[in-house]
Amino acid sequence: MDDVNRPNNPSVRELKRGYRRAGKRLLCIYCSHVLEKGMVYSVGDRFLTARRAMEEHILSAHGGHFTALAAGGVGQIARLLGNKAKSTVRNHRYQLRERYREAKVLVAMTELLHDLPRDEQLVEYPLHIQADDMRLVVTEKEKTDILKKYMPQGQLLRFPKKEKEKLVILQRISDGFSPGREYSEKEINQYIAGVYEDYVTLRRYLVEYGFLDRVHGGRKYWLRES
Repeated sequence: MDDVNRPNNPSVRELKRGYRRAGKRLLCIYCSHVLEKGMVYSVGDRFLTARRAMEEHILSAHGGHFTALAAGGVGQIARLLGNKAKSTVRNHRYQLRERYREAKVLVAMTELLHDLPRDEQLVEYPLHIQADDMRLVVTEKEKTDILKKYMPQGQLLRFPKKEKEKLVILQRISDGFSPGREYSEKEINQYIAGVYEDYVTLRRYLVEYGFLDRVHGGRKYWLRES
């Protein structure tokens, strides 16, 4: 069926799948191809539902969702954006191209970071821990020095005041917990008390800084994972 115009201004979801649902019809956003839900379509030696047949059409006729969007050209992109002026679309394409160039440089720099000597590499924290402030950045050498200063024999001599030093200490203590395991408050207290006498304060910091999570009331604790 090819009896309707192509849909304009598709949503992000429609752009990703390549077609629009309109009642019982599936409308290709790249051409006037239309299929009816509930019908069975013959494609080669296969019989497909309307959804699968539309996916096959987008792949065979347009090269797939990403290829169709990337190779659409100014006119098609303008139409998909609700018939915006071509000059506006050209500007969008230019900006995207510049962002792409910047992204490539950032990727290269990120990969080069892994080639640095270990002492110069940065300590990585779980993604949910907000340690992206430049004041909290710590190299592996600095981490080693902090641990020697505050935990020379594995025992915490005193809890530091600087944020980056706190993070290093809390990360080291959290390394003693097993991922996926639940701990009672008594077990948590016993473990922390073996490292530092003020286990209540240290337990609170482990939760506040996002290394541990717990149920309401503190009956169960577990290592928080990214």
